[in-house]
Amino acid sequence: MVGKKGRSGRKARTDGIVMRPVALYIPMQKYEDIEGKERFRPEPWFLQFKRIFGSRWQEQVRNMMDIRRKTYQESKMWECSCQFTIKRWHFKTDFKCKRCLQWKSQQARRVMGDLE
Repeated sequence: MVGKKGRSGRKARTDGIVMRPVALYIPMQKYEDIEGKERFRPEPWFLQFKRIFGSRWQEQVRNMMDIRRKTYQESKMWECSCQFTIKRWHFKTDFKCKRCLQWKSQQARRVMGDLE
């Protein structure tokens, strides 16, 4: 047999993208197999999702999470002029960025007493 022992699973990526496993908990259903042993399988909606998208199901989940994040940012957060990608977006309850000292709006400055 050719190859190293234990290297038959997932191969290393060659495109430079590094990925790490993250726990995604899927509810499981208990069932009995032919021999009467209790086994678990994912809920039908997850099995159908994997059936539809095949080997691309993880990519689809990542894309849906990214789209959901973008819509949430645009509707419920405001953006300052910081260079950080994550800390650049602030919740609407944060009136001022602690890094670049930019205010959410002139109205927020007036309310907080910084502008007269």
